[in-house]
Amino acid sequence: MLNAIRTLNRTVIAVTVLGLALVPRALAGDSSQPPHRLSPIIADSTTNVGLRNVTVAGHWGFCSIAAGLLVLDLTDLSAPQFVTRLEIGNPRPPQATGHFRVEIQGRFAYLPHWLEGLYVIDISDPAQPLVVGHLASPDRVRSIEVHGRYGYLAGADQALKTIDLSDPTQPMVVDSILDHLLVYDFCVVGTHLYAAAHFLYTFDITDPAHPVLLHTFTETAWAYSVAVQGTQLFVADIHVVQSGGLQGLGVFDISTPDVPVLLGSNPQHAVDEDAVPVGNHCFMTNENSGLHAADVSNPEQPVYVNCYETGVPPQCAGSFEGSYTNSSSVAVVDGFAYVSCDQGLLIYALDSRGDINADAKKNAADIILLVNYVFKSGLPPNPVEQGDTECLGGITSADIIYLVNFVFKGSTPPVCP
Repeated sequence: MLNAIRTLNRTVIAVTVLGLALVPRALAGDSSQPPHRLSPIIADSTTNVGLRNVTVAGHWGFCSIAAGLLVLDLTDLSAPQFVTRLEIGNPRPPQATGHFRVEIQGRFAYLPHWLEGLYVIDISDPAQPLVVGHLASPDRVRSIEVHGRYGYLAGADQALKTIDLSDPTQPMVVDSILDHLLVYDFCVVGTHLYAAAHFLYTFDITDPAHPVLLHTFTETAWAYSVAVQGTQLFVADIHVVQSGGLQGLGVFDISTPDVPVLLGSNPQHAVDEDAVPVGNHCFMTNENSGLHAADVSNPEQPVYVNCYETGVPPQCAGSFEGSYTNSSSVAVVDGFAYVSCDQGLLIYALDSRGDINADAKKNAADIILLVNYVFKSGLPPNPVEQGDTECLGGITSADIIYLVNFVFKGSTPPVCP
């Protein structure tokens, strides 16, 4: 099998290098709109609590709520089950905006909790979460990024703080910089920390205990979320800049990591709260409704392609109102998008490509079948759309390479809106 894989990789690379001109094998039907199977579900509506964030780990969903942590069993996505609710401290006030993203490392969940600081929760038994550590803070804590033994904590009014988490039962502040920095979200890439904080800040964390500010991108109105894929950084901005600069979704080049360079933006949605890139698309939440998606295959011109609240792509051309308010965060795992909102948890079934032989797996067998289809007029994928792993319409050698990278190199999964 190993020799077969090596031979297959050499074949794909050789075809690419030689620049063999391939005529795309057309998809059945309208290839300009990849098919999508929409399945919104409200989970655990009986608790009557709004969810500020959802983090998916295995078949468990860990959600931050106004006064603690909510745990859901996601084994059956058509009927998520309420497991338990860990009440912690006083409820956050309604004006406490932000993701309050639950970070999970090993058996611990790290929960930012507005005026009560950071809680460390043992989730080795998800049905019985247990608070094991607490870092009190007068700041309005809303975000944490865990990186090895350190965590980066931020909120309003005070500073970016570095937390030593080597002993989860006793988290300690080891550094504090940039007073009055309002931070909403973080992303670590190698030795760099990117912070969405109205502006986009870049820090050097070669010494992870002591971040050093390298660069400030000031052409944002209100940077709210930041995420990375490869050498590109995706920023959701919840207010439109009236002239120039970042508007709505922004895509940055960080191949030179010290100074992110804005490649392109799309101002059609001025209220993007979270942005998660997956392959050639970026999935985002909107404060007035559920989920929407943009095609970012050309990062200089992101194009909105689907609004999941209505299912009518033209609706994405402007702002839209929906039933699901304050949709604050999205997680995309194995072809499903999980969205937290005031009404509970929304789960959308996305179109996950690459299962060429319809056996619910993506492996070397699928690659071989796709190679045979493209180069040898073999049997088509079942259904044929499964071969369009890049979600760009048509099937070419590029789709084979995409699937090879996913199966053997752990790159981005082929997921389409």
